[in-house]
Amino acid sequence: MGPTPTIERSEVMIQDAQDFTAAPVVKIKLNHRVPLGFRETWSSAAELDAALRKS
Repeated sequence: MGPTPTIERSEVMIQDAQDFTAAPVVKIKLNHRVPLGFRETWSSAAELDAALRKS
């Protein structure tokens, strides 16, 4: 029997924008790997609502 394969997973951490030194607000463990260099997009609630109204 060969070696056990490594399972690659990622974790998302949400920080309070007003206190980056505090512990994360939440940690989300993903069952898959997010590629290095992945970029996020920040949108306000108003922008999300407007996008939903257009669709």
